[in-house]
Amino acid sequence: SVIPDAPFEIVAEFSEADALKLAPGQQATVSFDALPGTTADGVITSVALLPTESSGTGQITSSGVTTYSATITLDSAPEGVREGMSVSVVVTTEQVDDVIWVPTAAITTSGGRDTVTVRDGEVDTVVEVTTGLAGDSGTEITSGVNEGDALVIDIGESSGFPFGGGGRDGGFGGPPQRAR
Repeated sequence: SVIPDAPFEIVAEFSEADALKLAPGQQATVSFDALPGTTADGVITSVALLPTESSGTGQITSSGVTTYSATITLDSAPEGVREGMSVSVVVTTEQVDDVIWVPTAAITTSGGRDTVTVRDGEVDTVVEVTTGLAGDSGTEITSGVNEGDALVIDIGESSGFPFGGGGRDGGFGGPPQRAR
């Protein structure tokens, strides 16, 4: 069979919190569950104003979550893609370049203050930081630490985590991606 020579569209559901960050023109990357390693780039062409009805029940929430659909038009459909395939979508909602990016797990928030623990040799010091753009698994640090500092992340036992600068995208649906 032949795929028609027309734009290939993906309709994806986003939670209400994420849907508020979406707008036509934003870039999206689509991964196809049945085609490991296969991705396609596209752009959001529309975001629904009304919530999605849950499975013909008349309900607009499912498990307490209200969702909204967004249509992503792909630049081109990869080989093997078929209508109805399951996909994962990552949308870049904001982007910053040349920043210090750290795993969100390294940041502790208490009393409205964000801190990290910096390890220098055998000495751990709690340092107040200012955060910026946050993605699903990482957060930009705008002040308080320097590139190359080793941070302690509590994963049962503390361990140093060196990090550096570079560009990071903020968004949702997946880890932040390296800025291009």
